[in-house]
Amino acid sequence: MDEKTSIQARVGLHPNKAAGVKQPVHFAARYGRIGATHLFAALSVAEGLIYGCCRLAKTFLDFQGFLLEVLIPEAIRRGVRHIYLILDNGSTHAP
Repeated sequence: MDEKTSIQARVGLHPNKAAGVKQPVHFAARYGRIGATHLFAALSVAEGLIYGCCRLAKTFLDFQGFLLEVLIPEAIRRGVRHIYLILDNGSTHAP
């Protein structure tokens, strides 16, 4: 299980230019930021399934919410008796 921080939603300030004959699509180099989100995700090694959710912040409460709202209910639904978490020493994982 891990988190990916600061996934930024961006929108180009100018419209993209369509591709022409022997010319690629031209994307705007300048963009406006619309905010950021944080992805919490876990991999079920046995099935190769990925579980995840996005949060507006990256705190222990967000991490705990991911465990309580996504990971544990899915484990109960599937009849899993043990969940093993491999975590780094980030402050997100400690209360």
